[in-house]
Amino acid sequence: MTEPLPINPLLALAVARDTAREAGRLIQSYARGELQVQTKGGDARDLVTIADTTADEMIQYNLSKAFPDFRIFSEETYTPGDLIQTDIPTWLVDPLDGTSNFTYGLPHYAVSIALWWQGEPWVGVVYDVRRDIMFYGTRGGGAWANDRRLVVSDRPLERAIICADWAREPVRRRAVAHAFADLVQVCHTARSFGSAALNFCYVAAGWLDAYFNLGLYPWDVGAGGLLVREAGGMLTDETGAPWTTAHRGAVATNGHIHEAILHTLARHLTDDHTP
Repeated sequence: MTEPLPINPLLALAVARDTAREAGRLIQSYARGELQVQTKGGDARDLVTIADTTADEMIQYNLSKAFPDFRIFSEETYTPGDLIQTDIPTWLVDPLDGTSNFTYGLPHYAVSIALWWQGEPWVGVVYDVRRDIMFYGTRGGGAWANDRRLVVSDRPLERAIICADWAREPVRRRAVAHAFADLVQVCHTARSFGSAALNFCYVAAGWLDAYFNLGLYPWDVGAGGLLVREAGGMLTDETGAPWTTAHRGAVATNGHIHEAILHTLARHLTDDHTP
């Protein structure tokens, strides 16, 4: 049984919300100038800018100052092999989710901050920088967008808007593309936006009916995944197992079409795609 978070979740939520908004202002200050774009590990699709790194530094400073005994697991300081310790409350941080969108001028990116403890999410904040929408929630406290409580849709597959984003690994990328192609034949329509954190929030809000991606990390799902569940939706890996921070694939839906999405993905998955 999961023990209660050792602090009041609402206190952690307040700090995370203030920090996410501050990070958003910092990111926007870079949007108006020329950006030097670099790649991570030689992967031309994995971009990083000064907006990512400076926002990350600010977020880590704020969180460490408020909660010096907690750990921080951030995209910008992660190295392969790093693990999330379940016995210490840990912040999962993506300072700029949607870096490719940001560098190309597409106004769709976010700050994502989550607090996990004993393998479970307790606090989730996703700040839609360009639209000034603060998505947030706590374990058992519901999911919200600004002052509006979020509830997933009840649409069936034939009326659904399906969303997917593309894993960087070629084999996983092809699997997503093939499943996406199958689903567009039977759903109402389909989208791909390029920010996993926001896509999870859009499922929670009922704006999307399903979202899947086979190339995610804990910081991509940590906050938005909590909001999906708090809004009444379902979150699993691509095989239907409950999503954990060890999984690369994630499927979030309104619940009504979850099995249909999993069934379609299964037709294109092999052992090469599974975690």
